[in-house]
Amino acid sequence: MKATSLKAYEKSHLFSGTHRERILQALEHGDMTALDISIATGLNQFQVSRRTSELEKSGEIRVVGTAFGFSVYSIAPSPGQINLF
Repeated sequence: MKATSLKAYEKSHLFSGTHRERILQALEHGDMTALDISIATGLNQFQVSRRTSELEKSGEIRVVGTAFGFSVYSIAPSPGQINLF
């Protein structure tokens, strides 16, 4: 096995899971733009944009504001959860 392939294999656990799961895990650490999510997950911006749209439609995440003209995403509160802010 090539050294680069071995390095990629050793780091593969960092990028396991579906795109959806990876995005939700990243957002557990706080609100993020698509670029932030891309950096945190290793997904490209097209992949992030596609999944954030799906997650938003399903009610799992929501847009909570903008930063430099880009949407900022957050995990949506669970139904019945009180959100004070």
